[in-house]
Amino acid sequence: MEYYIYLVIQANHDQQKLGMTMYPISRMRTYLTGDAVGYEKQYAGLWQFNCKNKHELHSVEKFLQNRFLTKRQFRDYGSSTEWFKHLSVLILETVIKTIPSFVKTLTINEITEIQKKARQTENEEEDESDALLFLEFNRKTLFTKFCKIFLPGKIPRRIQTELWSLFHEISIRPEHQTYRGIVQWPTGTGKTIATLMLIVLAKERCVQHDNIYRGLFVSPKNDILDTISTDFNKLSEFGITVYDGSHGNLSGLTVPINKHILVYACQAALTMKEGMTRLPTITHCHYDEVHRITGDEYFKLLKDHLLKWNTEFLTGTSATPETGSSSQKQKLSELFGEELNIIHKCDVDEAVQEGWIAKPRFLVDILKCSDSRDVQLNSLLSAFATRID
Repeated sequence: MEYYIYLVIQANHDQQKLGMTMYPISRMRTYLTGDAVGYEKQYAGLWQFNCKNKHELHSVEKFLQNRFLTKRQFRDYGSSTEWFKHLSVLILETVIKTIPSFVKTLTINEITEIQKKARQTENEEEDESDALLFLEFNRKTLFTKFCKIFLPGKIPRRIQTELWSLFHEISIRPEHQTYRGIVQWPTGTGKTIATLMLIVLAKERCVQHDNIYRGLFVSPKNDILDTISTDFNKLSEFGITVYDGSHGNLSGLTVPINKHILVYACQAALTMKEGMTRLPTITHCHYDEVHRITGDEYFKLLKDHLLKWNTEFLTGTSATPETGSSSQKQKLSELFGEELNIIHKCDVDEAVQEGWIAKPRFLVDILKCSDSRDVQLNSLLSAFATRID
């Protein structure tokens, strides 16, 4: 996949559009189809980037649009646009070349060829294959169904649509994968929805490759499983049968190998005798509160079984995957890379600014190590009471 930043100009117009695309021919063809005669658009510049995914390209786009904020055009009601006024191509390119993922500037001849292909009729060469168009249609249809079932009557949050798009790109890679990644979102922003998205898309990949999806959802405690069971049972709408392995039920489960399934259980159940060994081959393992995945016995079992199962996806969710424990850091890096592979990240400041969570309030109370446990607890409660009053 190739990633581009573009600057578009429009005839009889003194503004430019700064955006991103993976399909510069199709993007221009879309513009030309909707343009009035005499107001056709053309590329003033195209720059290629070496990005891991669309989310990384979006970060480049956002950086550039904010860099030239004074030239950005806003609507009457205050909403920003991707249109800029009197934005110099040379100045823009100077900034672009400072970005580490920048690869090259497309030549005038290359841009001319793209413009030419964009004007070709529908019977001539297409920028995207029929397979890519089908996958894109399927992604949108599946996302619509997902929102109808898990977010009825709600508009999905931006981070949710971004995550869906990112993991969809990962899931449609043709080769067999051993993908490892973490969704890092603050508490209260919808990590359960994020988990369900990963499950649905991983299952869809199995369907496309004529394989059976077998998922394993692991939680450090049973009470988390109690809160998500209702939502997880709705996975039946996507052809996934859910098996409840919480509260000691795992040992009594008979899990079929000929249909799409998801088993959920707490970590303790999986470390008990025959807990993990009695499961069928797992294609997707997800750990909630993934910073807790590092318990010695479970960690060893998991590493062994990931190899035995040849598991395609190991994913996790956590508000704080980076911990102060060197032992935890080491084990997490063994699973998710030296620099943890983050599928999508939303920090607290962003969540507060978007209105998804309340602004956190911090309480600092200094306790003496020499004090007894009761004295320490009373001191902390007293500090809370003072601030509540």
